[in-house]
Amino acid sequence: MYRYYYRVKTSRTGSSLKGVCVGNLTDKAIESLCFGPIQAGQRKGQYRKYRIEGTEWNTDNDAMAENGKMKSKYGDGGSMYILLAKSGSKLWRVDYSFPRGGKRKTLSLGSYPSTGLAEAREKLLEVKKLLAQGIDPSQDRKEKTEVAKREQSKEQDTFERIAREWHSLKMSGLQSSQRSLSVFERDVFPYIGSKAIAEVTRDDVLNVLRKIESRGALAKFTYQIINRVFEYCLILGKVQYNVAHGLSDVLQSRPVKHYSHITEAKTLGLFLRDMESESAINTFSQEIRQYLRILPYVFTRPIELAAAKWTEIDFDKDLWTVPAERMKKRRPHLVPISSQVAELFKELLPFTGSTEYVFFSARGAGGFINSRSLLTRLRCFEGECDYRKSAFSLHGFRSTASTMLHEMGYNTEWIEMQLAHVDRNTVRATYNSAEYLDDRRRMMQSWSDYLDQLKEGKS
Repeated sequence: MYRYYYRVKTSRTGSSLKGVCVGNLTDKAIESLCFGPIQAGQRKGQYRKYRIEGTEWNTDNDAMAENGKMKSKYGDGGSMYILLAKSGSKLWRVDYSFPRGGKRKTLSLGSYPSTGLAEAREKLLEVKKLLAQGIDPSQDRKEKTEVAKREQSKEQDTFERIAREWHSLKMSGLQSSQRSLSVFERDVFPYIGSKAIAEVTRDDVLNVLRKIESRGALAKFTYQIINRVFEYCLILGKVQYNVAHGLSDVLQSRPVKHYSHITEAKTLGLFLRDMESESAINTFSQEIRQYLRILPYVFTRPIELAAAKWTEIDFDKDLWTVPAERMKKRRPHLVPISSQVAELFKELLPFTGSTEYVFFSARGAGGFINSRSLLTRLRCFEGECDYRKSAFSLHGFRSTASTMLHEMGYNTEWIEMQLAHVDRNTVRATYNSAEYLDDRRRMMQSWSDYLDQLKEGKS
């Protein structure tokens, strides 16, 4: 068990006194202030009662620590004093009433020795000036602290910092992640990156977009990522409103791009036979050739098939689930697998079954084949089909399938769902996805049977 005492050395004689309250403090007196432990069992005669600032306490009383009287105050005049805490800290305090005659308040002026005696007295004068002006020093300090925090927050919440935070949270792992970061660094951050997000105006954003258009490029993608950053800030309460909202209506638009596609069943049959020929076997790797054989049967977007993973394909359910992050509309897409497509996938198992990607490529940046470079090679392929840019594209299989399936009399909604042209009504789209799956299974099996007939040269 420990008991506590304090000791003050006077500046005049240097003698050690116990229980002496100092009037006007000096640095030497402040440094000598201390609480220290005394082992129990010593002569009780050495413990006496002391009166400190009107508070009587006994060093021989174990209840001192419990009743909170283990702190002593040493006044310096003007209601300022130094508070000697049990921990050994020496804290500057000033007591005042606001308004005059009201409830007593206490204000901290710092701690010794980081705040010296002279500095503490200067702070006391500032407190008295505020009181003379009818200002509550505690409230004044609180308001100044809040203003400082707001200013610091503004400095920290620059557009660049918030945009990078949004990018790391929302774009990580997406195919457009690197592109969006490059656009920010090249076209956005140099102009509004250092500006506080709350101070970015509608004109600031529009000027950034006009600079992009002035060099002959389109600013749609840049607008989309800027808009998403402000939507993110709006949710967090960092801005009052989205200054970028609606600016897409004043941007230049790209003409609708129509991909070259096969329009005749006979030509489609020529392509299918080309991919079965000895020339194709000798020209393309197993992964590339299998990709070209499967794409007309599933008619997904080229990249969606190229990046397919084995974990996405369920051979038991004959279903391929394309995750949302790889879809243009950012929604998962279900692709029914016909018996022919299932066999084509399984033919690749001995080659890429031990890897993550169905169409694995050690040269591909993402670990799978590059559909764009593949198309470049296909342009040079000598076959029965016309592979010129004006007559053929990999994306064109979507238009070919859509046209021919409509001619075959299939429901437009089934076809649109298979093309992943998402219904604008989210609720309806979710409902239709489940409703049309069995119908699309039958349609996709019929489509595969039809392609087999064309491959065999049948009408």
